[in-house]
Amino acid sequence: MCFCLSLQAQTNAEHKRHIDNYNRRYYQDIVLERGLYIPTTDNSMSEGYITSLYSGYFITHNLGFRSGVSMITDLNNGSPYLKLPVLFTLRSPTLHISYHRDDETFGEYLRHLILYLLPTRYEINLGPSLGYVWNNRRNFAASLDLNIRAGFQFWRIGLYGNMGINYLLTKNFVNRDIIPRGKSRPGWFGNLSLGASFGF
Repeated sequence: MCFCLSLQAQTNAEHKRHIDNYNRRYYQDIVLERGLYIPTTDNSMSEGYITSLYSGYFITHNLGFRSGVSMITDLNNGSPYLKLPVLFTLRSPTLHISYHRDDETFGEYLRHLILYLLPTRYEINLGPSLGYVWNNRRNFAASLDLNIRAGFQFWRIGLYGNMGINYLLTKNFVNRDIIPRGKSRPGWFGNLSLGASFGF
């Protein structure tokens, strides 16, 4: 993501970049995501699948909140995990690069092609989540979540890739054969997912 941002910044002097007024027209959206939920600190656990439905409300054109529900399945031998996140959100404007095609060289064409393939929207989500784990020694769960989304905006429709990391504050998903009772610890989980959004 840092490489993409720096590559876009390098062309600012040569190409006129303008901010699309999408953010100023649509202060709410709804997002559906599907992906993998991956334990990173316990090799005895298998990865699961996460399905999320979020709604976003923005106080300004780039600052807002997201909340919704996430269902994680096939994690820890099939124990479903329900999460209710409340996330602070910072989003970028929709970025476009305009230029003239007159007398364009092959090198300039390749550079423009690369720029058009880069994501045009970025978003950072950070906040706590409360949850419930079925068939577990401790059912109540709480975590701190950080997600970074990058994708493309087409009018009201957005297509995104989401990468995040979650720190489980409660002592769920304990393998008693490996970690003795009373010696359990919070765990780190990562998630990779694809999603679509609709602004209104």
